[in-house]
Amino acid sequence: MTCRTTSYVPAEDILLCQIYMAACEDHNMGVHQPGNRFWSHVAEKYNNSTSLNITLRSDRSLQARVQVIERAVRKLNGCIRQVKNMNISGASDQDILNQARILLMQDSNYKRGFKFDHVWNMLKDFEKLKCDASTRKRVHPRPILNYAPVELVDPSSELNIPTSPKLSSKRVHPRPILNYAPVELVNPTPILNYAPVELVNPTPELKIPTSPKLSSVPVNLNNDDAGASSSERSIGMKNSELSKKVEEKLSAIIESIQEENRQLVELLKKTSADRQEQFEVQSKILALKEYKEENKILLHDLNTISDSKVRAFFEAEKTRILEKRKR
Repeated sequence: MTCRTTSYVPAEDILLCQIYMAACEDHNMGVHQPGNRFWSHVAEKYNNSTSLNITLRSDRSLQARVQVIERAVRKLNGCIRQVKNMNISGASDQDILNQARILLMQDSNYKRGFKFDHVWNMLKDFEKLKCDASTRKRVHPRPILNYAPVELVDPSSELNIPTSPKLSSKRVHPRPILNYAPVELVNPTPILNYAPVELVNPTPELKIPTSPKLSSVPVNLNNDDAGASSSERSIGMKNSELSKKVEEKLSAIIESIQEENRQLVELLKKTSADRQEQFEVQSKILALKEYKEENKILLHDLNTISDSKVRAFFEAEKTRILEKRKR
């Protein structure tokens, strides 16, 4: 059972993020390698740093800390994009960031707000943390296998094919080429010569038996437009049904987006009203404290003050307070 290490301080987070970003941007090392080697390198750089009085950490502890910071930064970046998509007029970057922080607190995992302000300016524009994809999988490039060319010494000899270490004991043999002798037909199939057949009536009239119920319906066998028109009508009906389904899906998506925007605007308005009410309460409390302090100055006996400068200061304050209350 491992012992729990002490909590990270802001200086340690800053140092860890600097080492991690440098390791990710290093083309000689990068992140496309076994995870143990990458985090061992980060832990070695971190523990060998002499710039700060830091606590020695394991590579597993540093990896877990970086993952926590990455999730929080990605989440805040996602909230910033949501606020920007609202197109609030006259909102500065600081206003957007404040609204994003309020939106982040609606998440059950971040009820206490964003805790990594000391590394935000460092990581907010880091390419790896711009998207909110906590479940994103790391894709490793497949190795390119370079095989040596195969040389054929003799067409009838064995093929020299390079094999892997696991298959070194197996020998690949080419399949034999079978040469068959030509076969002569003793009695070939005789050619049948048929006499030409003369047609008595090459274009007889086609007589179609009709039922009594359909005797009044004319049959047009020479009109090819009937099948074409029916197929065109069926294609047109399918296209109209498909376009109708697409329009219904688009309208449903637009309605859902509008509903989400409406809920977000109501949430922001409610939050703004709560903050305004809290600000007014704090202002009243400060005004009450100031009033009590002014009363102490007004009730203070100046005869007990021996220093002339201090007495002059109290007299000036009394005059200022009385003039302010007359207004």
